[in-house]
Amino acid sequence: MPIKNNKDLFMSFVLNSADQKTEQLKGQTDEYIEQTLRKSEREERRKAVEALSRIKQEIMLEISATASKTREEYRKSVLLEREKLLDEIKSGVLKKIDGFKKTDDYIAFLKTSAAAFSGKKGTLCLSPEDSDKTALFEKDFDHIKIDKTIKYGGLRFESEKCFYDDTLDSRLSAALDDFRNRHKELCL
Repeated sequence: MPIKNNKDLFMSFVLNSADQKTEQLKGQTDEYIEQTLRKSEREERRKAVEALSRIKQEIMLEISATASKTREEYRKSVLLEREKLLDEIKSGVLKKIDGFKKTDDYIAFLKTSAAAFSGKKGTLCLSPEDSDKTALFEKDFDHIKIDKTIKYGGLRFESEKCFYDDTLDSRLSAALDDFRNRHKELCL
């Protein structure tokens, strides 16, 4: 019996050792699985954060592009409205100019404008519409010419030393430029 006891003892020792090794391996396996899961969770979180960051960046770019397009469309519509308003103003002013040119005040305006250069050497320029008024200035100016670039009326005086523009064209242009400058918010 002593041999059998040794055998049992040996078997018991082997089985105990195997159980301990199994428990140890089971613990190591559980720890490895837990570490792998934590690592995997961290990696998944990192990937999710990166994906969310990319999505956020794409959304921000899309919002920026949309806002930029909207701003550009708004600017265009405001500029079109401004130009429409300027055309309406110009049309109204041109009607008033036409009415003004039919009055004695227009002739007084031409005479006052020309008086500053009366008797000086140079050329007095009138619009084609004012060609019938050259007789008003013949005694004070040696040279009078019809200038087709003067559309709305008024006059110019040109000499070697002087260029004087008192046309209704230049006054209208200055008034429209002044409107643009005063209403820059319409220019964006």
